[in-house]
Amino acid sequence: MRALLFALILSAPGLEAATLPLPDGVSLLSINGNAAPRNDQPVTLKPGTQVIQLSYTELLTVTPEEHELLRSTPVFLSFIAGEGDYRVRLPELNNSKAIRAFIDEPTFTLLEGKTPHPARQLTETQLMAQMARLLAKDEG
Repeated sequence: MRALLFALILSAPGLEAATLPLPDGVSLLSINGNAAPRNDQPVTLKPGTQVIQLSYTELLTVTPEEHELLRSTPVFLSFIAGEGDYRVRLPELNNSKAIRAFIDEPTFTLLEGKTPHPARQLTETQLMAQMARLLAKDEG
């Protein structure tokens, strides 16, 4: 899978790196098919096409003595990074119903500054199907 992801990655030499801090609860699992660093520092991205894998985790208090750990299915965001600062925005998750709905169908918004930045969100199945189509084109 890594080799296929790298085939999708383009980079533009000579440009400054972009940063991507993540909100609480959002985990970066991979960057362009490589395991993400395990720290809370903003991620540095080289300019060009990026494919990042994200998931969301929330610890809900059911009762004062009972808690429930919820984790979303990982999703991939594909976008073209330039020079700048990006961030991932979550919808309002101010109650357990909203959190559970987001866990079931996570939708991340990528911002460049305060402006939405074009990004395509894919599940692992959608990403694999897209890669299979690209490989079929190359073979045919």
